[in-house]
Amino acid sequence: MNLQPTTNDKQQERKPSRGVFRYFLPAISYQLPATRGFTPTPILSLFCFFKKLFLQARLFGDNGIFNSTFAAKQKKATANLVSGFTLIETIVAIFILLTSVLAPMSIASKALSTARYAKEQVTAFYLAQEGIELVRNIRENTAMSGGSVWNEGPLGSSVSPETFCYAEGGCVIDAKNLAVSICSGGCSPLNIDSNGIYTYETTGSSPTSFTRAINIKKTSPTEISVSSTVSWVSSAVSGVKTFTITDNLLNWP
Repeated sequence: MNLQPTTNDKQQERKPSRGVFRYFLPAISYQLPATRGFTPTPILSLFCFFKKLFLQARLFGDNGIFNSTFAAKQKKATANLVSGFTLIETIVAIFILLTSVLAPMSIASKALSTARYAKEQVTAFYLAQEGIELVRNIRENTAMSGGSVWNEGPLGSSVSPETFCYAEGGCVIDAKNLAVSICSGGCSPLNIDSNGIYTYETTGSSPTSFTRAINIKKTSPTEISVSSTVSWVSSAVSGVKTFTITDNLLNWP
């Protein structure tokens, strides 16, 4: 009786198992070979069995049973992280963007405000200086016309009760016609015409925020003290700003 396995039986033996069991079946039949003078212990055999099991099943390989599933999930999770942004990352990005945009804009706005305020200061200085020159011009015209009192005339009276520019509230002088008006309850604001001349005429001119008050005090029979104060509401700096120039004029000639 022939007990040798047939060809079909050998093919069936070599046929791999389906699913997960094809990794474990070879390991179950594994036995530690005995060598000369050495007999494997049960613990060592068990260790070698599990070693063979892990290696055969490739649990920790790139294509292992568990790693294949974990790697796919990890790859998907990593793809989701790379392809999008978290809420914190978005907030930080927006903060950096706003800082990089608003900082230069704030500096530019501050520079423009400073430039406007500097322009207003220069204008106030020239208007105050103009007030002193207008008083000097009237003084010279009065002296050249043969006036008896060099420091009065259109400028008002220095004798009590003082009038016009000698009064407590001061006066205003128009640069176009040298007209002198007393400041009653406050001085009128200056206007600017189409030629850029500051005047008190309202026809063909636009109002400004500048107000000029001229005060004169007689310090001696031959000397007067002239004070020209310009005030304005700044468009660059909050509050009312003032600029004052004081000069002393002597009897002329």
